[in-house]
Amino acid sequence: MKKNKLLAVILSCLLGVFVVCTVLYFNFFDKQETSVYDVLKDAPSKDYNVSIKTEGGMLLSDIDVFVYFDSSLEKLIDYGKTDKDGKVNFTLAEYDNYAIVFSGIEKGYNVADYYSFEGENTDITFTSKIIEDEDIYDAKFAVGNVLYDWNFTVDEGKNVKFSDILDDKKLLIINFWYESSPSAVEQLKILNDLYSKYEDSVEIIAFNPVDNTEQISVFKETNSIRFPLATCSRRFAATFGISRCPTTVFVDRYGVISLLEVGTVSSTEQLIPVFNSFTNNKYEQKLYRSGITEFVSELLPVPTVFEVVVKDADNVKIPGVEIKLTTEESGYTVVTDEFGVAKFDVSIKENDIISVLKCPEGYKFEGDAEIKLSDAMFMYNIILKDLSKK
Repeated sequence: MKKNKLLAVILSCLLGVFVVCTVLYFNFFDKQETSVYDVLKDAPSKDYNVSIKTEGGMLLSDIDVFVYFDSSLEKLIDYGKTDKDGKVNFTLAEYDNYAIVFSGIEKGYNVADYYSFEGENTDITFTSKIIEDEDIYDAKFAVGNVLYDWNFTVDEGKNVKFSDILDDKKLLIINFWYESSPSAVEQLKILNDLYSKYEDSVEIIAFNPVDNTEQISVFKETNSIRFPLATCSRRFAATFGISRCPTTVFVDRYGVISLLEVGTVSSTEQLIPVFNSFTNNKYEQKLYRSGITEFVSELLPVPTVFEVVVKDADNVKIPGVEIKLTTEESGYTVVTDEFGVAKFDVSIKENDIISVLKCPEGYKFEGDAEIKLSDAMFMYNIILKDLSKK
């Protein structure tokens, strides 16, 4: 009987403790929710603009941005994503203690746990540096990644670290090659031709995953290669996704892989503007995911003339052909000159239309009445049929 009474007392106490804890728990969270609501409910709306970029001036797009009620990061208020200009806008109740959190920024950038709004416009700059104290073999590098540090030995027996190089240079070029690849050797010699001009601001390290140290040393001496050569494992080459040699990796002064070129860049003329851009004191950081071709295309002037060349099947240019170009804005009619060329002083856009209005006697156009153009074309060829030929 006494045992049953004792058990009943214990159960009653436990139930009482449970009820008290439950009340306290819900009261606490009700107060917290009420607190957030009370703070924000009567506040006027305000636009908060956030802009993010790197130290090198590169705008960071497609970054997730979270706004929390405060630095406890417990109550999420809003979410957005930066646009192509590195910007995101929030319309929120006016409040001084919001906390901003970013997600999706590459490893190697100095991202704080949270940031605060600085008035209506908040500009945040992230610095980056080569990642230390990480196993480079765990990485998979691509354009946009920050390079891991690595300690290695070059052919002279000297120990070298990537971070030491970028403490002193504005550009680190990592090249992969081996002696039995003619194109890889050609690339090495082209880089060597440029090295003497840029060695004060550029370091080149050529890694060889195939040949041994003795072979590399003989090659270097025979070909008077001036920059360091080093052996490396295939596993190291694989961290850069090397599928063939030569492959050349450009790491900018901020430790970011900015350009990766697979295959041979066949002339110093193509590389000179690349070297100049990366070593310029006014260097503006950018990623070139399509390699040298993308870089060089940006240096070309934007064409302001669109040409139509009219000829026959034997490649004979035909003058006197009346051509019409129809754009969203207007229509333009030009007659081909003595060289069979009709020039339009306009840059065309995708789906602009050209048509043949009139052919000279003896010729016929058998194509579509309206020809839709692709984006950013500079020239289009029209073939007419010579009626004197069967």
